[in-house]
Amino acid sequence: MDERFWSTCWETQEIGFHLSEVNPVLLAFWSQLSLDSSAKVLVPLCGKSLDLEWLAQQGCHVVGVELSQLAVDAFFSEQSVQPNIQTKDKFQLYTSKQLEVWCGNIFDFPGAQLEVIQAVYDRGALVALPPDIRKAYMKKLLQGLPNKARWLLVTFEYNEILMQGPPFSVSKNEVEEYFEGYDIRLVNKKEMIEAMPKAQNLGLNSIHECVYMITP
Repeated sequence: MDERFWSTCWETQEIGFHLSEVNPVLLAFWSQLSLDSSAKVLVPLCGKSLDLEWLAQQGCHVVGVELSQLAVDAFFSEQSVQPNIQTKDKFQLYTSKQLEVWCGNIFDFPGAQLEVIQAVYDRGALVALPPDIRKAYMKKLLQGLPNKARWLLVTFEYNEILMQGPPFSVSKNEVEEYFEGYDIRLVNKKEMIEAMPKAQNLGLNSIHECVYMITP
């Protein structure tokens, strides 16, 4: 992962990927994963997403992982929450009730922590990474997670000749390669070009948001 790139995004507030509301995808599809209400949920590259608090409000034990300390501090400040902070492994660990956020590199995330995860909500991690890095990312998670973990995965598909990410284009074939042996359902595919002026300026006339529900 290009740590300097993402740190700079937060330092300069070039965070167009951040939503000022709970992601509509989460609201629409989370319940369809049919998880226990107290499931332990991993949110990789979580930023300061409001999705973290929403998941906690549903009763989930939420585990966010985020590289930028600015993002983590902003999340808790904007939620008016004073977390407990401690050093754990290579991370600064922020905890508050049903929510914990590990500030550090996802590739350093302890395997013992992955073993107890029951679901993954990836709404922007996979598409944030170039091809070689996202393969390593998926290998780490899939090797460390229990084989019964369920996923809600959001990707984008577009013509990469015209635009290079992030967000990167991730095809359905690539998703299927990662999750060989899983049940993969494309539950929504939505045209997003009108909401992405940067993509339009580069000549793209289509960019699809794809939502996958992935179960063992």
